[in-house]
Amino acid sequence: MDFRFFSGKIRSLSTIFCLSLLLITLLAGCGAKSFEVDFDLPADSGSTVRMLYYAADKKSGRIMESVCALHQGKGKVKLPAILPAVVYILSPSGKPVMAFYAERGDRLKITSDSPDPLSWRIKGNKISEEWSGWRLENTDVLKSRDAKRINKAVAAYVKANSDSPLSTLLLLTVFDRGSDTSGFVSLLSLLKGEAAKESLFSLVARADLPEGRASVMTGGKSAGKGADKFSTFKARTVNGPDTLRPGRPTLLFFWHSGQHDRKAGINIIRRLSRESKDSTDFLLADFCLDPDSISWRQPLKGDSLSHTIRAWLPKGEADSAIINLGVNSSPSFIVADSKGRITYRGHNPAEAEIEFKKIK
Repeated sequence: MDFRFFSGKIRSLSTIFCLSLLLITLLAGCGAKSFEVDFDLPADSGSTVRMLYYAADKKSGRIMESVCALHQGKGKVKLPAILPAVVYILSPSGKPVMAFYAERGDRLKITSDSPDPLSWRIKGNKISEEWSGWRLENTDVLKSRDAKRINKAVAAYVKANSDSPLSTLLLLTVFDRGSDTSGFVSLLSLLKGEAAKESLFSLVARADLPEGRASVMTGGKSAGKGADKFSTFKARTVNGPDTLRPGRPTLLFFWHSGQHDRKAGINIIRRLSRESKDSTDFLLADFCLDPDSISWRQPLKGDSLSHTIRAWLPKGEADSAIINLGVNSSPSFIVADSKGRITYRGHNPAEAEIEFKKIK
């Protein structure tokens, strides 16, 4: 019997098996609806790393806050994802410290010899690696919290890399648009190629991008643009007439009774009020836009909200305060910083929450 025949068959079958196994592995990786983050940090980095991002698909999405447990500075976490996301690393107080970009199937590695997130190096995809490199080169600038210095650093990168997606993300997450609106618009006009794709703009919520990049380029003249600042206005509340004033981080939620999405907005206000120890440091308020007071009061008991203003604007979208804010439909959110500058105006509860955490 010629055993060489069988030996050849075995080798062929072995080759086919290995190729099949490789193909299955590749297909499994392509189909993964998640990304992994692997941490290798100093032992004194703490016991956990908190992350916040908006997990979206083509139809909807929800906010995700995840905690990676560290042991001697090392840990790994798998996070669900369909569409790309900007992931924020949170401080112990819940404020975003830095961010990175992630896509489904990514395996990201975060390393550093310091517990300070600004010093962390990220590998795993091109955008995050470039973002990490830019952040490390500008750590001192970012630590200064000087808007002019930070904007100058972002501008230099955008001018030199106008077709890079990172230019778009730096403009939308790092650049202080409130201190230099004209500079922001000017830099935005330079974006081209991959950097100008609308899908990038949808990753980050901005009040000055109500309808994408085109709205900013035309000076934001689209319907419902509203004022750039949150101004003092009066409203009826469960405790009687009240005056809402700027001067602290603010989140306003506008709704009509019976709306399915109302619950998502109320849940966010509840979560933010519980996370903040001193209610005098922020302003959280929700507004019923129904003309009927019964429609306003009926769902309030089941909301279980504290440290918030429960208000009623019976004129609804016709109220002058609403018109001034640029709210022309509901459910809708307004987020303003401590100087009264509106940093988010839109309908996405998760994006409103992330923006509030950034300015809180």
